Amino acid sequence: MRAAVLMEAGGSLEVIELSPTAVGPHEVLVETKASGICHSDAALMAAPAGFLPVPLVLGHEGAGVVVDVGGEVRDLKVGDRVIASWVPSCGTCFWCMRGQTNLCQSFSLGSERAPWLLADGTPVRTQLGLGTMAELMLGHERSFVKVDTDLPDEALALVGCGVSTGALAAMRAAPVTPGDTVAVFGCGGIGTSVIQGARIAGAVT
Repeated sequence: MRAAVLMEAGGSLEVIELSPTAVGPHEVLVETKASGICHSDAALMAAPAGFLPVPLVLGHEGAGVVVDVGGEVRDLKVGDRVIASWVPSCGTCFWCMRGQTNLCQSFSLGSERAPWLLADGTPVRTQLGLGTMAELMLGHERSFVKVDTDLPDEALALVGCGVSTGALAAMRAAPVTPGDTVAVFGCGGIGTSVIQGARIAGAVT
C-alpha cells in the first residue's frame, strides 16, 4: 500500500510502501477513492520537532469504499461508500446524546493507534486516525460515515472537512437564523461552504 508519509518534522512528504497491521474488532479497512488537501495538512508539515508522532501518513479529508471490517463492526459492511470523519463520536455518551458530539467522552484526538508499518517494522500513525493521502485507510468504524449518494468521490471527500467546516460555521458557530443578512469575506472552498450553510439556515441575502 502506497502512502504520502511525513518522515520527519519540517520535512517533505515521501510516497512509500507500507504494510498493514491486522484489522481490529471495531475497525474498517477503506479503499481511498479521493483525498482533499487542507491548509492544516501543510501547517502540520511545518510543525516543530516533537509536535507530531512521525512517521505519519497525512490527510484527514477523504472518501472511499469499505473493503474489510472487524468482527464487531455493526454499522458498516464491505462495499459501503464512506466519508472520513476526523472528529469521531460514539453516539451514546452524555454529550453525544445532547447533540454535542465534539465533546464525546469516548474519543480524543491524537489517541489513535499506528495501523501501518515501514519495511523495517517501524509503526506509522495516521493524521487524526485517518491518513487519507494513501491508497487505503485503516481506522475505527466511528471515523467513517456511510453515505448513499451519486455524488463523485472528489466532492464527497471535501464534505469531511472543508464543506462541513464552512457550513457549520454559519449554522452552529454564528449561528445564522432565518431572516439574517450575512456577509462572507473570502469565497474559496470554505467561504462558499459558509454561504451554503447560511442559506440552509435561512439567511435572506
